[in-house]
Amino acid sequence: MKHITNEAYAKIQKALSIAFLQKENMSVNDHWRLKVMGCIRTSGLYPNTSYAELLQRLVWKLTPVTIAMAIIFLFVITQIDFVSDYEIARILVEDPIEYSLFALGI
Repeated sequence: MKHITNEAYAKIQKALSIAFLQKENMSVNDHWRLKVMGCIRTSGLYPNTSYAELLQRLVWKLTPVTIAMAIIFLFVITQIDFVSDYEIARILVEDPIEYSLFALGI
């Protein structure tokens, strides 16, 4: 890569500043914009990727969220008291009268 001299740098800076100041006066039509965007899309900046590569990127982006959800799910499962459901079912099956008193809160 060549080094830019101070004179060349000054010329480039002057040209870019003039172009920047005149950008409000320029008008382009939609056809030109569509052609330019088409050239940018096909210029090789975005390489053609296969579906497997896209899926792999998605999987790696979603992995932290999946792990966090699994940890939350495990925490919730460990906090649920399964014994109380068992006790209610046992009371209903063994003694329906006791269940009716249990339902009334007595």
